[in-house]
Amino acid sequence: MTSIVSSWITPASNARRCNNMFLTANGTSGNYAPSDTVSNVKYKGWDVVSPNTFFVNGEFDPWRSASLSSSWGPSRLQVEKQNITVIPGARHCWDQSMLNAQLNVDVLNVQTRGLMQVRGWLEVWYGVHADMNITNMMPAIAAQVGLPGGKPLTELIDMGTLSSGKSPVAGGGLGSSLTNNELATKGCTTLELVSLVANVVFLLIILVLIFGLLRARRARTHGSRMYTMDASFVPTIRYKNQIKAEDVLGGYVASRVINGGRGTYQKVENT
Repeated sequence: MTSIVSSWITPASNARRCNNMFLTANGTSGNYAPSDTVSNVKYKGWDVVSPNTFFVNGEFDPWRSASLSSSWGPSRLQVEKQNITVIPGARHCWDQSMLNAQLNVDVLNVQTRGLMQVRGWLEVWYGVHADMNITNMMPAIAAQVGLPGGKPLTELIDMGTLSSGKSPVAGGGLGSSLTNNELATKGCTTLELVSLVANVVFLLIILVLIFGLLRARRARTHGSRMYTMDASFVPTIRYKNQIKAEDVLGGYVASRVINGGRGTYQKVENT
């Protein structure tokens, strides 16, 4: 499947897809602008039939409304060759990663059912083309995310992946003592704990910033009140407590010294 898909991803296909989704600089839709009306006539709109297709969407997937899983479309029954599934509470592409099966029992079930369905279709295809002497190259289910290496899908099913509630993706593989519900609960608890810690750290950072801003504002206000001078205050040499009248202003004598954080000031009076 990977090689089939990747062979269609070319610079030309990327340009065509970009042209389809976004307007050009002058506001037109570009050369490739398929008509919804034409597409609906060709593919029968809501009545589209796409054999051997496994439709999966999350309940809150933004693309759901553009698919057969749309809540605004007519009610549809799942059939063997056109499976339509909505994962409760899921968002976009939750089922794409096998890792998500460790955290959500609904994702686990839909992934397992999808593997069963697609493999069954391929078995039928090989049977139909038996006269072509095509060797069945389907490997056993690959070892990933805790799946036992080399275990065929039928063995996974026979051992009760779906019926017994045993999880094939965590806690020791198929022999795990964790049920799907326990696995989902454990994963959700871990995520909740991580989220709680992150929220607490974020709140502490906000409080520290607010405290720092308040202290800076208070210090600035206090400094303005403490060092306000009128015309009778004359700055002297820093840290010097006495000056001569003639060194400052002729005809004035110093009456007292005021020490401030920014220097030493003397108030002088006219003699």
